[in-house]
Amino acid sequence: MTSPVWEILQRETLLSSPWLTVEAQTCRLPSGKTISPFYMVHQPDWVLILAQDVEGFWIMGRQYRHGVGRHLLEFPAGIIDGKEDPIAAAQRELREESGYAGGSWEYLRAYPVNPDRQGARFHIVRALGVTRSCATEFDECEEITLERKGSTQIEELIANGGLEHPHHILAWLLNLR
Repeated sequence: MTSPVWEILQRETLLSSPWLTVEAQTCRLPSGKTISPFYMVHQPDWVLILAQDVEGFWIMGRQYRHGVGRHLLEFPAGIIDGKEDPIAAAQRELREESGYAGGSWEYLRAYPVNPDRQGARFHIVRALGVTRSCATEFDECEEITLERKGSTQIEELIANGGLEHPHHILAWLLNLR
């Protein structure tokens, strides 16, 4: 049996942009207690791509992440545009961020980004047998250095902290199943 959900009594948008909306809510819990404000962050869904090239290497990128103030190694990822299908978004993002395309594509699963305060999900898509076919097309704030890693290297990176983005580690673990 599912427990009752919180009732939203009032909403106030504090910040709104194409990438992020922050909302202050007044919520009534099933117990009758009221919480105000409870902050919610709304962002678009995004896709994470586990792409292996024809030589068996996984396509990754190193880019600056301002939230942690340093460069991180990650799998390609990006925002799903509107009602875009996750596989179509994955194909577009991989092409834009790495210049790789083709191969066979498989939707693996979606997970919540942060179930405590966000409704957004990230979708994990796997592509096998991709090849470098075009130039990259980075967004204005992207500066990505491509890297190709073997499966053993990725395992070592996770073990020693070289791959630390939790969503990307989760995707890799799902890929191993």
